Amino acid sequence: MIKTGFLSLSAIALLATTSCTPEPQACLTASKTKAITGESIAFSSCALDAKRIVWNYGDGTVEEEGENVSHVFSAPGVYQVEVKALSKKDKKWDRATRIVNIDPLKTRYLTRVQINSFNINSPSGATWDAAPGTWPDVFVEYFINGSANQNSINPPINELQINQCPVFWDFSNQAGKPILSNHDWIINLLDNDGTLLQPASELMANFIVNPATATPSAPGIITLTNSNFQIELHFIEL
Repeated sequence: MIKTGFLSLSAIALLATTSCTPEPQACLTASKTKAITGESIAFSSCALDAKRIVWNYGDGTVEEEGENVSHVFSAPGVYQVEVKALSKKDKKWDRATRIVNIDPLKTRYLTRVQINSFNINSPSGATWDAAPGTWPDVFVEYFINGSANQNSINPPINELQINQCPVFWDFSNQAGKPILSNHDWIINLLDNDGTLLQPASELMANFIVNPATATPSAPGIITLTNSNFQIELHFIEL
């Protein structure tokens, strides 16, 4: 074997071949980055100096090879799609990624709070509002669990009787509708026992719900039931 210094001619030839192999530069485009379950997304490679393109969709399916591919995600989630650009004989490679969001949450805006039924008796067993009447003056309070910021839906519905239900507060025409954010919400139904000078209230019912992810009982409606109480949160979704 002919040697030059410490390297054989074959090793020198190998080094020369490797050093001449261009470094691939990975690049990809996607037809969309938000889609619904079962919808096809097209991916294309814009890589430079690549001999082979391999895709990994990040959802546990098998890798796929090709310049232009398409993929259907079968479950909601956020996925990192990766493309690998490989040189001749896979000696060198580069990667690029893109995030896709399948079934992303839409923003829900509260448009109405409705009371369908309530317990005629307070926790003590007595009727609500010992004075001046026997029926509750009902209002609703809501806030994100753990937050000190409490919001009230007023004015109270005074002397609310069961046969008046359903009753509601509607603000669908208001510009600044509350956003039903992706948190656990506390929603309280209260009886207003006080006055402007001496405010006081008694808790009638308490609900905990994430209104951004709760399954609607009907289109645009989340129904909350607790003991003998039932209320509805109406929303629009954009």
